[in-house]
Amino acid sequence: MISEAITTRLLAQEMSEVVHLNRGSKPSPDGVRRIHADRGLLQAMLPKRVEWCAENFRNVTIFDNTAARKEVGYRYTIRWEDGSRAVIRELDQRGLIARSGELPFYDRLLERWEEHASSLVQEIRPYDQ
Repeated sequence: MISEAITTRLLAQEMSEVVHLNRGSKPSPDGVRRIHADRGLLQAMLPKRVEWCAENFRNVTIFDNTAARKEVGYRYTIRWEDGSRAVIRELDQRGLIARSGELPFYDRLLERWEEHASSLVQEIRPYDQ
């Protein structure tokens, strides 16, 4: 029995709320937007910069804590969202979260991603007849 399951979609939604991102690709009032980018493509474009991403999202990361619950009474005491907020707050206080000015390729990546996605949709949609 899984005591706390989270889907990729729910994870993205909750993380967006934690870091105050909008839901969708249109910019939010503060100019931040979220996209769904393919891990393999990101790894091919920026192998050094996204090494952590490629490793983290290469496989499904579902862990069974049944033995810990049975043997030592383990249970979740902190909601995922609350734990994420605490980690982000701590990293931010220590200056460990890169600012957008430190990552100039991000804006270019987002621009090109949206251009290519739009172009691909326009090119392929006519086949959906």
